[in-house]
Amino acid sequence: MPWADLDAIKIATAGVFGIPYRRMALTLIVARGLRYTFWGMLGIVYGDEAMAMLRQVDRWFGTYRIPLILTVVAAVAVSVAAIYTYRRLRAPADASGAR
Repeated sequence: MPWADLDAIKIATAGVFGIPYRRMALTLIVARGLRYTFWGMLGIVYGDEAMAMLRQVDRWFGTYRIPLILTVVAAVAVSVAAIYTYRRLRAPADASGAR
């Protein structure tokens, strides 16, 4: 998914949740400014070494992409199951009015 599509999703979501336009615009500007400042400083400080590090990380993610995706999916599934179980076990105590 291209990054522009992700930005469109963020902006649409902000509209759905009623986040004011100016606040959303300011948040995007600050976040992007920080992100690009970080990458620029990384390039200034480390130069070609930074590019080598990024290529190495890309190769690692390329090699272990499927196990990483499966691990994230499993972690999300376990978290959802744990939250569901916790809420289900807690619900009868809350329904009785005991606090």
